[in-house]
Parts: sequence; structure tokens; C-alpha cells
Amino acid sequence: MKHYDVIVIGSGGASKITSPAARLGKKVACIEKDALGGTCLNRGCIPSKMLIHPADVAAQIKSARKFDITVDTHFKVDFNRLVTRISDTVDSESAGIVAGYNRNPNIDYYPGAAKFVSDKVVEVNHERLTAPVIVIGVGARPQIPTIPGLAGTPYMTSTDALRRRDLPKKMIVIGASYIAAELGHAYGALGTETHFLVRSRLLRREDRQVSEEFTKVFAQQYPVHIGAVPINVNYQNSQFTVTYQNNGRQDMMTADALLIATGVVSNADTLALENTVIELDDHNFVKVDEYLQTTVDGVYALGDCIGRYFYRHSVNFEGEYLFNLLYGNKTPQPIRYPPVPHAVFSSPQVAGVGKTEEELKAAGVD
Repeated sequence: MKHYDVIVIGSGGASKITSPAARLGKKVACIEKDALGGTCLNRGCIPSKMLIHPADVAAQIKSARKFDITVDTHFKVDFNRLVTRISDTVDSESAGIVAGYNRNPNIDYYPGAAKFVSDKVVEVNHERLTAPVIVIGVGARPQIPTIPGLAGTPYMTSTDALRRRDLPKKMIVIGASYIAAELGHAYGALGTETHFLVRSRLLRREDRQVSEEFTKVFAQQYPVHIGAVPINVNYQNSQFTVTYQNNGRQDMMTADALLIATGVVSNADTLALENTVIELDDHNFVKVDEYLQTTVDGVYALGDCIGRYFYRHSVNFEGEYLFNLLYGNKTPQPIRYPPVPHAVFSSPQVAGVGKTEEELKAAGVD
């Protein structure tokens, strides 16, 4: 068994522990089953914004007449070249992290899936590792709804949509999340006929008035089917057919692409935590206390897998807090989150900070 000062599982926000601890002379094991850099770099913030910005340019071209500018709005998009450039950029950045870790004598990088054998023992690639401090930062993955017929079809998640090399003629988006609004807008603005199947309204986590106004404006650009509840998916001859209930009637829609964007689930279920006394909450997020410690002393968790916030800047905040807690030589203080900002890069764009009006009312705040 190999012994380390700290084991870090995940390489997104948890990297706020890896390199800083190594610079202090700590022996660090970094375990990552996917590309280094985590969700944000490889399949989230960075590639999505690199796709959305060209979409925004395309949308501005289409609306240029509003500003008394006459242009040819029948443009062509080299989608394969665009996505190839995005993917190559992201992959190069990730490879740079690998090279940096390999040059650091205090970091051992393990490309593989981590499994807990016991509270303080982790197995990866048939090797067992232990450390007095273990940090879990395994993130989350797209949630797949249990719609009859969906399993086994070549539907896309956000991960797939950011790597697809051809632009579909028509796409159905199931979901009302910010991921649905962002990626649906990106494909729609670049030329795909994009339809949204939405139970109530888009961006339900925003203030109700904001959500309602966004849905109203967004629906002027793309077909939004409010009240649509998918009940079946069929895939034949390279075509998806989604059957859905809508205000008491049953409708069908056919398209050559289907994007599922119905939220995320924690990756904690990949860690074999049943071999430990680390507890999960009712939604399978890792339970942590006010110091980000799990129910095992010395084992901490942060980021998407604890279910508090789902932003790169929030996990960066947690990572910096945890590093100072572990190695700052100060009296331990519980984590105190500031009002956390967020943004939705769709059309229109939406931004917010802190709690919504509904949350404040529910909490009895005047």
C-alpha cells in the first residue's frame, strides 16, 4: 500500500488542493477517471462558452437590420471546424495539466477510477493508497430521466453536444435548465431548428418574474412547448420521435437529434462508499459539515458532489477555504459563503446573485 499526505479524487475544483499542497512539500496523489481539469474545462464552462459566442455572433448577424445594417443573413457555419477548434483547445489545456503534474515530484497522477476499500483506503488501477487527508471532488454528471424508449438511443447530453461535429437540421431539447437554454440557443442560432419541451417554464431556479420573462422572450426566437411532458422516445432510421402529453392531449415530434438537459446527479455513487461510513443525503450528494468534512474524520468533499452550488467559482471558493483549513495554521473557522453570483449565457442573458425573492419570502425575510 502506498502512503501519501493527501489523496485528491478529482481534478476540477479539487485542484485547489493538489498543487498548493505539493508546493508545501506534501506528497499528493491525484486520481482522475476522465481528462484532467474537471467539468468546467472539459465539458462545461469553457467549451460551452466557446460555442455560445459564435452563436451570439450569428444571432447578431440575423438581427443586424434592427441597427440599420444590411447584411446577407444566409450565412454558412463550418460546424465541424468550429467544434474541432474548441475540442483541440480544451484537450491542449488538459494535456498541459498532465505535463505539469508529471513534472512535479510531489504529485503522483493516477488516471483511473477511485474506489474506497475502507474509510481511509482508496483503490485505483489495482493499487491501494492511503492518507490522513482525503479530498473528494468528483463532480456530477447529466441526469437521465426514465422516459420509456430513451435508453439505448443515441441521444445527447451536454457532454455529447459539445463534441458533436455535425450540425443537425432539427433538434428536440428535453429540459428547462440553464444547460438546455444555453446549448439549445447555441445550436438554434447556428442553424438548427430547435424545439424545447418544457413542463412549466424555463430557468425555474431564477426569480419567478425573471424566469417568466426569459421564457417569454426566448420563445420569440425558438419554439418552446410549454406544458409538454415526454412519455415515450422512439429511434428509427436516424430519426427520434418523442411522444409527449400537452395540456391533456398527446402530440408527437420528430427530429434528427435529441438533447437531454434535465439536471445533474452526483458522481459520489462511483466511489463504492458503501465500503465506508461516509454518508450521502437523500439526493445522493455527499454529506459534509460546516468544515466540508464528511462523516469520516479527515475525509472532505467539495464541489458539485456535495450539492450546495454548481459553479466553478463556488468550488474554487470551497477549495481555497479547505486548503487554508488544512494547511493555514489558523484556528479552524466554518465555511461562510458570500452571496454567490451566477449567469446564464443564453438569449437573453440572465445573471443573479444570492437568494431569489421566493427563497427570501419562504425564509420569512422582510
